[in-house]
Amino acid sequence: MSIAAYWPVRDEINRCIKAEAEAASDAVLMAVHQPIPLVRREFGSGPETPATEHALLDAFLSDDLPQGTLLTAITGPSGVGKSHLIRWLAAQLGRDPRARHLHVIRIPKSSNLRRVVELMLEPLAGDPRFAEVLTSLNQAVDAVRPEDAALRFAAELQIALRDLAKRLMAELRAVPPDARSPAAMARADHANKLPGLFSDPALQAHMTDQVLVGIIQRAVSGPDQVNEDESEPLSQFRPADLQLPDELRGALGQASAPVRSYYQTGLNRADGQGREQAAAVLNEVVDQAIRQVFGLHQAIGGVTLLDIIMRIRELMFQDGRELVLLVEDFAALGGIQQVLLDVCIKEAVYAGKQTLSRMRTAMALTDGYLVGRDTIATRAKYEWVIQSRGSQDDVLGRTLELTGAYLNAARWGEAELTRRFQESARGTYLTGWVEVFEDPDQTAADSEQLQAFGRTSRGIALFPYNKPALGRLVERHLREAGEIRFNPRRVINFLLLDVLLMRDDFERGAFPRSGFKGADLSAAPAGIANWLNNLTLGEEERGRLAALMVYWGGNPQNPEQAGAMVSGLFEAFSLRRPDGLPASVPVDEPTPPPPGKPPEPKPEPPTGSEDPFVVDWRQRLDAWATGTEMPQRDASFLRNAIKGLVEKAVPWNLLRMKKRPLNFLLTIPNSRGNAAPSTIYLPLAEDYADPTGELRLTLLGAIRFDRANGRLDYPGAEEDGARVATLVERLVYQLVPHLQEIRAREVRDLTWALARQARILGLVPRERMSRLEARTRAILTPAAGTEPVAPPENDTNWRRLRRDAETHRPELLRMLHERIGCFQGSGPTAYAIDPTLLDLADQTDTPDLSGLSGGQKEHCRQMSPARLPAATRPQVETLRKLSSRLDALVGPAGNKQDLVTGLTELIQPLQNVGAWPDGYTTQGLRQKINRFGQDSLMTQLDEAGPLLDASITPELAADDTLERLGRIDFAVIDRAGDFLDLAEVFLTGAERAMTLKEQELIGVDPAADAEALAQALDQIHRDLDTLAGREAP
Repeated sequence: MSIAAYWPVRDEINRCIKAEAEAASDAVLMAVHQPIPLVRREFGSGPETPATEHALLDAFLSDDLPQGTLLTAITGPSGVGKSHLIRWLAAQLGRDPRARHLHVIRIPKSSNLRRVVELMLEPLAGDPRFAEVLTSLNQAVDAVRPEDAALRFAAELQIALRDLAKRLMAELRAVPPDARSPAAMARADHANKLPGLFSDPALQAHMTDQVLVGIIQRAVSGPDQVNEDESEPLSQFRPADLQLPDELRGALGQASAPVRSYYQTGLNRADGQGREQAAAVLNEVVDQAIRQVFGLHQAIGGVTLLDIIMRIRELMFQDGRELVLLVEDFAALGGIQQVLLDVCIKEAVYAGKQTLSRMRTAMALTDGYLVGRDTIATRAKYEWVIQSRGSQDDVLGRTLELTGAYLNAARWGEAELTRRFQESARGTYLTGWVEVFEDPDQTAADSEQLQAFGRTSRGIALFPYNKPALGRLVERHLREAGEIRFNPRRVINFLLLDVLLMRDDFERGAFPRSGFKGADLSAAPAGIANWLNNLTLGEEERGRLAALMVYWGGNPQNPEQAGAMVSGLFEAFSLRRPDGLPASVPVDEPTPPPPGKPPEPKPEPPTGSEDPFVVDWRQRLDAWATGTEMPQRDASFLRNAIKGLVEKAVPWNLLRMKKRPLNFLLTIPNSRGNAAPSTIYLPLAEDYADPTGELRLTLLGAIRFDRANGRLDYPGAEEDGARVATLVERLVYQLVPHLQEIRAREVRDLTWALARQARILGLVPRERMSRLEARTRAILTPAAGTEPVAPPENDTNWRRLRRDAETHRPELLRMLHERIGCFQGSGPTAYAIDPTLLDLADQTDTPDLSGLSGGQKEHCRQMSPARLPAATRPQVETLRKLSSRLDALVGPAGNKQDLVTGLTELIQPLQNVGAWPDGYTTQGLRQKINRFGQDSLMTQLDEAGPLLDASITPELAADDTLERLGRIDFAVIDRAGDFLDLAEVFLTGAERAMTLKEQELIGVDPAADAEALAQALDQIHRDLDTLAGREAP
């Protein structure tokens, strides 16, 4: 034989290992039974006392029953073993001498209404007086069609809910407002609003057909099969029943406003807590509603069901017997709960005289069921609570012992257990009657292999498990809300059945498979995964070794730790111990403690003096690689540790950019925080699965490097440095294109602004060169000077635009240099720039200005094609007006010097004849004439070119228009206009003065003087006409 004899065969696995206590035979049940830690607690969160199952049995059989009734409540979370304890109690009562006079009725948790009635009325099965009544009851149940009964059920629910709401509101009104508990107010609110959910036309069909029919069906027929993960009883509402499916969310919009509001704010609040509270309220009245639907409260043949069961107690009393009722799940008995409760609490003694048999009741109740059910609490006084919580060592120890018990039972087989059970002595607590299975044919080699897997405190071989494997399985399947809780149902389903039914794999030499319980190379610690990947192995063998090490090897972090795995573990599963694995170090097994509290070693203890911080992070990364989401805090720490290294590695000068703050987010698969706002997203990895372990080793290296403040003076620093450098190089390689894209976008915006400014400021070079070279020089040329501040009457939009351009241009140039230049460290000076990075393409539309300051943005908007005409149109009009005035004075082909000469020559004659206009001095006028003569007016007008042609409509925002206006000195234009205004006024005044002078000469003699003066006046008139642009007579 081999150790295969210790792996139960499939048939016995199915016969002996069952998730539900009611499905197992008494022999199997008692063979696998383990001591159940209990607490006896007064109802109402009273004092607690540790207790045992035997104390429960003794209390249940106590003769101290002054009223002749005993109500025992066994409570605890779903799956913790309440039904098993009821079965154990029934088995004990069947063999205990103190229970010989008891008639025991046990109601399995999966019983439907018919079965419950049959079990309760079994003592009357042969009594013809009740035969007709029993037949009528059966017919009443058979006649119910769930589809029809659901409508009646809905109506009865609404009635019961309204009655409950009235009672709860009355209780609240009796309490001062400041003393009302939120839970009580929530119950009352749900009871008041739930009827609308079932009666609203928009939702009625769904609630009836999809929810209520199922509850009636479960009450009539019982379950098709028990769902081991189901935490709610059979004929009960579940929170999920009150959540509308996605396809019905539209129907909610058609519901009445109160129902809509209740669903959205009452049921959906607090992450589903509202639905849990509402389901609990519904379950308070579900028994009443089902009872009304089936008419179980009504009299049949003159008697009610309660009368019939009470008759049983009368007959029991006459026979000197007592009635015992054991209910595996009281909450599942919707429709008959109140009837049974009335029977259980009915005193046997009335007015000092016993008229009924004494009655003892034990019922299993899931946590939370007793809320609002004071009858049970007040009559039972105590609840016996099964403990599911405990220290991790305690939960692991209980799991180990339970696993060993089931393995031992399945190895013997159901038939052998039944024989031994029947032969065991009566009157005992039914312990110790099953011996530890040992194969009589096992060899010394088999024994050595078995020893590699370890044994329980009773000496039961754990093969195919061992303590580390069970520890990992417990961690995987028994952790709820961050806490490990003992749950026998989950142990049976996920630790026992899931594994033991892989016996065929074991016989083929393929157990454990790669990926066993999620354990593949990605789940293995990084050091192990990396080491296995470097071995010359097939993929399947590599994966199987990873699974073996993760579970049976205690999840070692590196080959050195894996060396502690004894060879028997590899040999038992047909695996070759890898070459190069360090020799195993024998470890003395600790002395087994007393049953009930065996210690369980931690599966992953820190080794040597390794930093606990690093050990903790290794475990977090291993959990992340197997699918556990990395929390926000861990992800942020990892991002920050790596981000600084990436920022330092960016080759800024190679990119011709000045170092700048970087807004990028490292996205980590299967982690929180990946949706945080950022400019750039860099994936740290494509997937969290890490079959080679390289990713985890790299991340752990980054953590160690960060922990050492960037120093490489710790053990393993060289490997960390190489791995981290590779990661950083890859991330920088991914980052650079993003930086270049951002730079290109920013340079495009800046070159647009600088090119516009260059045209407005007249910086576009006039030398002969290519268009692109000219554009490049224009963009990079600093402002020539400061635009003078004009008087308010001459401060035009164009002048303000030029001043703004000169103000903002230095900063825009600095920003451009930082994006196309090379810098030394963090210094401000660009030692070289790369003009090939300029965007020299023509741009007409205003670009995105998000990277500029508020003032810069407004300045750029003023240079946009839409706003420029407001600045350029007045300037073009000014130029055309001035050109026309000059043409009128000196003619289209004339020269302004003719005007200068004529005015200069006119000064002396006007003085000679005494016709000088008032308000002018000779010196002042000469200065203005000289300034006008010196100004480059004609040059400025020549720059305007086609803009002066009134027959052409200029493009006021075109580049050519901007360049021409930018080259013109409008101060010269303004002075020319002012001078022409002065000249016209002066000439008009001189002409008026001449006219007066002529009138004075009328009648003057001698003739010779008069003739000379007349000739002088005639010449002045001709000059004035010429200057005024008139034809001389």
